[in-house]
Amino acid sequence: MACSGNRTQICGGGYRLSVYGPAAMASSKLVVAHFMVGNTYSYTSATWLKQIQLAAAQGIDAFALNIGGYDSWTDTQLSSAYNTATSSGTGFRMFISFDATAIPCDNNGANLIRRYISTYAGHAAQLKDAQGRAYFSNFAGESCTFGRGSVDAGWRYVTKEGLPSTVFLPSFFTDPASFSSTYPTSMDGYFLWNGGWPMGNYQINWGPDAQAIAGTRNGRPNALYMAAVSPWFFTHYGPNSWNKNWIYRADDWMYIKRWEDLFAHRNEIDLVQIVTWNDYGESSYIGPIEKDQPNSQAWVNGFDHNGWLKLVKYYATGFKNGAYPPITQDQIYLWARPHGKNDVASSDSVGRPNNADWTQDYLWAVLFSTGTGTLTLSSGSNTQSFNVVAGVNRFQLAQNVGGVNARLVRGSTTIFNFTPSGFTFTHSPSTYNFNAYVASYP
Repeated sequence: MACSGNRTQICGGGYRLSVYGPAAMASSKLVVAHFMVGNTYSYTSATWLKQIQLAAAQGIDAFALNIGGYDSWTDTQLSSAYNTATSSGTGFRMFISFDATAIPCDNNGANLIRRYISTYAGHAAQLKDAQGRAYFSNFAGESCTFGRGSVDAGWRYVTKEGLPSTVFLPSFFTDPASFSSTYPTSMDGYFLWNGGWPMGNYQINWGPDAQAIAGTRNGRPNALYMAAVSPWFFTHYGPNSWNKNWIYRADDWMYIKRWEDLFAHRNEIDLVQIVTWNDYGESSYIGPIEKDQPNSQAWVNGFDHNGWLKLVKYYATGFKNGAYPPITQDQIYLWARPHGKNDVASSDSVGRPNNADWTQDYLWAVLFSTGTGTLTLSSGSNTQSFNVVAGVNRFQLAQNVGGVNARLVRGSTTIFNFTPSGFTFTHSPSTYNFNAYVASYP
């Protein structure tokens, strides 16, 4: 039976509906994507061009190039990334994000960071602000002094002293209330990495961002704020590897809800960073699955996330312009996990991931609709129909063993009847996989 609702109603546990309208005036905003250079060992300039063109087509302005500094291919691939961006004709930009979990906080680390800033700050493809200052960011390193007298002096030395003008937006994992006293001269703003997911068993919300913004702009009202958005998180490495085995809660259309929050708070945000383009090991990728993976093939291969990439254009346009573009085509986006959260894997040496109880066994659906109609979703033998309105509609359906299908009917016309290939839900997994299979049509 179809479920009728309005713009705020939740019907029968089956779906939630959200329709977007125009908002504030446009202003200068940027959308960038976190890019793991460690996963580019075999890249050629053609591979870089493919990534750049895909990202630019969806409204992404730049890659934040995560480097640890000691992979043998880092220098070659950084040069290729920047040079290919320049020659691509897209206007796409690059900037470096220094991974302080892999870069030492000593003089060697300081010299490495300074070398990269000196090399790329003036590059034609370097992301810069209106004053010509080069953007740089980092991951962790909140306690690094680089041999100086304080963390503030250390980061000021490696990112500013005797270097081209920079805008440094670190992702420090510490209380934002301490920023003005701990980093008074080194930070030009802040990037809240963990804002991309809820840190517990609850829906994502704006609270952590509000706290981060207050701390960042305490005493420096013009400091920049870079917000995170991520579609998913699952990692499954055992003790003999990186010893990372957990999920973050991504239910209730988290990716969509986060974009909505960014739109609602766009006047407080300068940049949005999508986490990530290609971190396969943490299942947060929206870019294509390439062959250079950090031993994550067991939970990544066959789990395409291209549908999440295709969603970026709509939400990035809304964030940057202050108004969402009109919906001119019916489009469906589906995602789900491959097995139940309580299922026991028959041959998995790593074990059930931590926080597995935080998720629910649902098929999540987002429909961009040009008008009213009826959407029927199926997961195995479980089928339910929902009333659709013009706009962005969100639905959920309990998963059952088998494949999935989505059919949209408007009047007597079937708009689409979509059965994604390659996806099957089971209760008998051989290994634990809490990654998502994502499909879209057309």
